[in-house]
Amino acid sequence: MKVLLIIIGLLTIVVGIVAAGFFFLGFYNVAAAIDDPKIVAWALPKVRDAGHGGRPSHPPNRGAQDGTCRVRQAPACAAR
Repeated sequence: MKVLLIIIGLLTIVVGIVAAGFFFLGFYNVAAAIDDPKIVAWALPKVRDAGHGGRPSHPPNRGAQDGTCRVRQAPACAAR
């Protein structure tokens, strides 16, 4: 079991080094002149929409209702 974990750890390190080299040494083209691969064009809107889907459009109205306003901030809280 210990040998398996060592092998998995070494493979993880090697894959990380290769991936860093791929991106940082310029093999990955970041120019917008070339269209994205189909999988990237499919994944970007999915991830973007999923990131915004679970959040409300505005923060909840907190203030005087939950007692967190201090006395000197009371006018600002009342205006919310």
